[in-house]
Amino acid sequence: RSNARQFQDISTWDINGTLNWDFGPVSLNIVGSYRDENRAQNFDVDLSDQGMIVSNVTATTTDRVIDAHLRSEGNTSTEWLLGFFMLDAEGQINVDLPGQGGSSNIFYGQGGRVCIGFNISPPPLPNCTPILPPQVVLGDTIELFGARTGGSNETLSLAGYAHVRQNFFEEVLRLGLGLRYSYDRSKGARYSDLVTILAPGSTASGVPLFAPGDADLDGIPDNCIQLGTSTYSEKSWDGITGDLKIEFQPAEEHMAYVSVSHGYKPGYINGNALALGCPSDLSAITALGDAEEETLWAYEIGSKNRFLDNTVQANITGFIYQYDNLQVASQFDNTGYIQNAPRAQVRGIEFEGIWEPIEDLSLSVVYGYLNSKYLEYTGFNFATGEIEDFSGNTMIRAPEHTATLAAEYVWFLNGNGSIIPRIQYFISDEIYFNASNSTDSREPSYGTLQIRTRWESENDRMFIEGFVENLTDEDVRSTRSVGSGLLGRPITVAYEPPRTWGVRVGGSY
Repeated sequence: RSNARQFQDISTWDINGTLNWDFGPVSLNIVGSYRDENRAQNFDVDLSDQGMIVSNVTATTTDRVIDAHLRSEGNTSTEWLLGFFMLDAEGQINVDLPGQGGSSNIFYGQGGRVCIGFNISPPPLPNCTPILPPQVVLGDTIELFGARTGGSNETLSLAGYAHVRQNFFEEVLRLGLGLRYSYDRSKGARYSDLVTILAPGSTASGVPLFAPGDADLDGIPDNCIQLGTSTYSEKSWDGITGDLKIEFQPAEEHMAYVSVSHGYKPGYINGNALALGCPSDLSAITALGDAEEETLWAYEIGSKNRFLDNTVQANITGFIYQYDNLQVASQFDNTGYIQNAPRAQVRGIEFEGIWEPIEDLSLSVVYGYLNSKYLEYTGFNFATGEIEDFSGNTMIRAPEHTATLAAEYVWFLNGNGSIIPRIQYFISDEIYFNASNSTDSREPSYGTLQIRTRWESENDRMFIEGFVENLTDEDVRSTRSVGSGLLGRPITVAYEPPRTWGVRVGGSY
């Protein structure tokens, strides 16, 4: 129901290069890149056909990356690699409601449930804190001024790494060990402007909106609904990560492996939460604190096999991921931030099977089982605005069961290429879009059917493909988010594409 012109304009350019230098038993590889991006976006925040709030977003990012490594060459029983990585990046974003710090209209009532008044009918949403006086009545229009937020970040990431793999018994047994040291530094700024409505002395339904001189703070207008904040901080993190992998391959058709690896993600600078209501004490502005670094221990065991003269392939993998300080998106008042779930765990199994019952016909099945839980996590419930304990809940977007069934046939055309028809059916178990696992955030299990027919030239230089995606036209939500509490936490939903058909033509050289 958008009434605003919505657009997204992105301009990106980059330059990159690779140097490969082979000098005998050792080679040197250097990859470098410079990338610059500018983004402008307009979005109808209120999602209605009334002239309420329009968000104008402008952002810039710049990245500089270098990765260099030495590695062994030749047919030796010992393979090694020694490298260095650097990322130097900076970015800035501004969000105006509307653009350039102008004014927005909030229609109190008919245009939607705006959670900022006293006399709403039906009553306000749960946990809604009214911040307008009682004379504001249904149908009044309120102007919002100065609603600009933004921030900037500078990131420096440095790492040194090494890996060695030793082959035993003519590569029947392989042992690999990798280590990496990472250092990350972030400089972050976050700010929000003072937000006011109307002007001192304004009236609603003929009654003064604010009593003259009724200021909450010295120097703060008496029509303030949100204080401005500005924070800057600098922080650094480091971590040692690595992996140990053992591979056993007694025959060309069979291989088994086991691995243990340790992962690390640097922390995140949050800044302060926006202070709604212009409190009488500036200490009410909440410092969110910075997110700690996330660490992971991953354990994996698997086997890859071919049977019956290579007409049957069966691969299976089992894994356990144990997270400490898992970083998750959360919210406080009207501010998004990153917080830590102290402990989380993912356990799963993946199986892939391929069978060729006759020449040129391939039948395949891929199955995945996932058990993902927040073992310890207290966070923000977007639907209610309350802090809740999510320990024991399923992690977001993590279906317990998934499967893909497919059949494909290659029909050769006597020197004129080949035609390859394929049919595929994907099945997904239910998922949740938030950590509370509430009923309204649940996406039920579903299945989608895809078919295609592809012609490929004899030399694989050209192809023509006709396809139909989501043949049964299933309605599947891909995202579900809850908006600002100031607007009554409106729900925004996006869907996967409906039934879609088309033709693709391509070539390579």
